[in-house]
Amino acid sequence: MNELLKGLEQYIDDNTIHDDDKFFTVEGLLTDCIISSYLFLLRTVSRLNQSSTLLTMHTKILLTGHPGCGKTTLIRMVITQIPGPISGFYTQEIRSAGRRVGFELLSLDGQKSVLAHVDIRGSHRIGKYGVNISVLDELAVPALYRGIEENGLVVIDEIGPMEILSPGFRQAVLDVLESPVSVLGTIVRRSIPFTDGLKARLNIELINVKLDNREQLAQDLIARLSPGRILT
Repeated sequence: MNELLKGLEQYIDDNTIHDDDKFFTVEGLLTDCIISSYLFLLRTVSRLNQSSTLLTMHTKILLTGHPGCGKTTLIRMVITQIPGPISGFYTQEIRSAGRRVGFELLSLDGQKSVLAHVDIRGSHRIGKYGVNISVLDELAVPALYRGIEENGLVVIDEIGPMEILSPGFRQAVLDVLESPVSVLGTIVRRSIPFTDGLKARLNIELINVKLDNREQLAQDLIARLSPGRILT
């Protein structure tokens, strides 16, 4: 591709006569237009190929779906089967007397804390839950940046209404998606400006999780994200 581009550029240069800032080609204006158009197309294809290569160098997958479809379960199934450095966090429900009363955040290095609970008071609230922003800033954000440093797989579970209350968390997510690491995360299904922007990124693959495709997705993701595999 590069040699062809150089050859066409040399041809145009060799066959162009300049006179008082005006020029015409020996082959005529029609030939010049055809060659110039072809050269433009080749350059465009070359840029697209380069962009495609960059986008597929590292897999960045976000799982979405209706609440209760098993996104976190899928994440945990996958990360237990993948060797190598894995950083990040996941969230899980806190239940009492059979009902959900909050959410717990667990970093993959073993730390955990209550992210949201019905008993938490304060200005940061999503529905009936008070949200502890400091947990995101002290556990989730460092875990994401540690993933960038380790250059392994970064797990983000989840990118949802509670988590994006933290400006630090939002920035960390953007930094991870701009970095050369593989990402496996979950993202809220409903429309929110910040998460809609993430879903629209060219380097994001959005996968819809359902109860009837979860098992197959787990096997596919393990194969794709395991070190040494070709990422597609």
